[in-house]
Amino acid sequence: MIRPESPIELSGPHAGGTYRFPPRIVDVDELLAFWTSVPISDEDCETFCANYKEYRDRQAGAASARYGEANPYPPAEKPSKKYADGVSPQVVEARRIWKEGRDLAVAEERKKDRTIYDVAARDLCRLRGLWENTWALSPDDRELLSRQMFVIGDGTQATLADFASRYGFENFGIAYNVKKRRAEEEAQRLARETAAATKDAAFWTKDSASYLGAINTNQVSQMNPY
Repeated sequence: MIRPESPIELSGPHAGGTYRFPPRIVDVDELLAFWTSVPISDEDCETFCANYKEYRDRQAGAASARYGEANPYPPAEKPSKKYADGVSPQVVEARRIWKEGRDLAVAEERKKDRTIYDVAARDLCRLRGLWENTWALSPDDRELLSRQMFVIGDGTQATLADFASRYGFENFGIAYNVKKRRAEEEAQRLARETAAATKDAAFWTKDSASYLGAINTNQVSQMNPY
């Protein structure tokens, strides 16, 4: 029976939902059941890995920028007869030390990079979805779930909060990089067309050579009565 004064719940665990468009779930057990069973495609796994890598590349770039801000790049000296460009041995050495320090700062940041193995990619997608959708839970349930231990495909065991921190779940999205995807598809299309054109060219070159060879031998000799 329709009751205008009673709101009809359109979301929830039984209303359907996908990895990219999950429902709002307020019960912690139902939320856990959804995210441990929702289908996750290979493309979703590939996108997760690509977005994580881009996030880590940004962090490495940020580390390089922070080093540069704290340690300005050694400028050239005033041009002289001996060093017209102002790059004396002292400047060269200073720049070598600067680059060494910058590379060390980036290397330190790179130590935080995590290898995502194939057997763990789908599990990490689930954990990220679980972590990002605890907003509808009560504070107590949210805190309880954050301390729940999980084991992923590569054998790594940690709490949900630890996985979120290690992989920076909150720092990158699950959406496809549309521009990148279109560029990749265009590159693949051009590669296919180039391969097909090369194959056709090879065929016609071979066929033409055979045809001309036949003319230069059999046909010509038949046409020449002497």
